[in-house]
Amino acid sequence: MNKLSRIFRPFHIPPKKKIKIFKEKDTLSKGYKLLSNYGIIGQSSTGMYHVLPMGQRSIDKLIKLISSQMKLIGAQKMSQPLLTKQSLWEESETFEKSKDELYIITDRAENRFILSPTHEQALTNLLSRELMSYRDFPQLLYQITPKFRNEHRPKLGLLRSKEFLMKDLYSFDINEEEAAKSYNKVSQAYENFFQLIGIDYCRIECLQEQNVNRSHEYYYISDVGDDKLYSCDHCNSKFHEDYVRSKNKCPSCLSFLNEDHFVNAIEIGHTFSFGTYFSDHLGSCYVNIDCKRSPLHMCSFGIGISRLISASVEILSTDEELRWPLAIAPYSVCIIPPKAGSREEIEVELLLPKIYELLEGIPNLNDDILIDDRTEKTIGKRFLEAKLFGFPFIIIVGKDATQETPLYELHDLNNEKKYLMPMSLLTQYLVEQMHFDDSNINIVLS
Repeated sequence: MNKLSRIFRPFHIPPKKKIKIFKEKDTLSKGYKLLSNYGIIGQSSTGMYHVLPMGQRSIDKLIKLISSQMKLIGAQKMSQPLLTKQSLWEESETFEKSKDELYIITDRAENRFILSPTHEQALTNLLSRELMSYRDFPQLLYQITPKFRNEHRPKLGLLRSKEFLMKDLYSFDINEEEAAKSYNKVSQAYENFFQLIGIDYCRIECLQEQNVNRSHEYYYISDVGDDKLYSCDHCNSKFHEDYVRSKNKCPSCLSFLNEDHFVNAIEIGHTFSFGTYFSDHLGSCYVNIDCKRSPLHMCSFGIGISRLISASVEILSTDEELRWPLAIAPYSVCIIPPKAGSREEIEVELLLPKIYELLEGIPNLNDDILIDDRTEKTIGKRFLEAKLFGFPFIIIVGKDATQETPLYELHDLNNEKKYLMPMSLLTQYLVEQMHFDDSNINIVLS
C-alpha cells in the first residue's frame, strides 16, 4: 500500500497572516506558490528546482501519456548527449543568434560544448555519418531529457527555468511532400496528447522565420503567461502578437485585428518544419532511387514536460488549493481512515486492505491510490490537507463505514461534488470517472 507517512513531502500550510516568502515578481503565480508550499518542487538556486517525489509521479504520468501517442505513430525513443559540440552550432549558422541564452562549457583540451537546449544540430550530424536508402524513411526519433537555457529572467518556478524537462522529436524524410505528412502526423499526436490532459488549449500558426518553412505553437491561456494572443473579432481565430505587429490582418478572413483584444498565454509546445536547412549545412543525405545523394528534409517538435506541470496547476488551482488534471495527478485517490483510538478504528482496520485492493482493480487506478495513515491526526485535519493538495478523489472511511451496510464519503474535488454511498456505487463512479484513454481520439497514421 502507498502510505502518505512514508512520502518525502515538505508540506507547509501558510499562516493566515501572510509571511512574505516569495519575491514580488513571483506572487502573481499561485501555481508556483502552491507547488513550493505543498512539496511538489523545491528551489535549488535561481531558476533551478528539485522535482520532489509527488512531482516526479506527475511527470512520470505525463511521460507515459506522450509515449503512448508516440508509439501510435511509430516514433522511436532514444537518448542523446546533453553536450553538443559548439562547432556544429557554428556550422549550422545557429550559434550567433542564440549564444546569449546558451551555457558553454570548455573541457581540459579547450574543446567547447553547449549544454543543449535543443538537438537539431547533434542529430542531423549523426545522420550525416549514416548514408541510408530512401527505403529507410521516414524516421521519427524522440527523446525526453533535461534541456538548458541561460534565462536572463527566470521566474515562476518551472514556467521559466534554466533547466527544464522537454520531450523533443525530430523527423527525417526524403522530400517536402513526405515531410509534410510527418509534420501532420506528429502534430495530430500532439493534439491527442493535449486532449488527454483535459485542459483547453489553442494551436496557432506562426510567422515564417528564416530557415523555417512552417511552424505552429500550442498555448494555455493564463494571466501569468509571457505571450500575448490576439483574437479576430469576426472568425475568432487566434494569433501571436508578432503576427499582429507584422500584418495586422487576420489571414483567415482578412479582417483588421483589434490590438486591444488579447489574452496572456503560456507556450507549452512548438513544431517546426526546416526543410533541408540543417541537412544542407551539416551534410545529412540519403541515397535516392537513382542511387544519388539527396538532402534530408527535417522537422522538429517539442513539448515542455516540466512546464506543463506548472501551467496545469496554475490554470486549475484556487489561491489556496491545488487542483490537478485527473490524468496527471500524483495520486488520483486518497483514503482517510479513522483516527487512532476512535471507536471506528478497530472495525475499519480489517476492512481497509480490502477496500484498497478493490479500488486498485479499477482501470487507471493501479498504484494510484494513497492512504493517509497519519492516524494520530483527526479525519478533519487530514481531509483539509488532502483538499489543499488537490487529490482528485478523497474517500473518508468513518463511522458510516461501520453500519450494517457500510457507507463511504466520497469527495470529487474537480467536480466539486460530495457523496455518501456504498462501495458498489463508489467503485462504479470511479470506473466512469477514470475512463480517460485513446479510444475516442482521432489518430492519423498517414
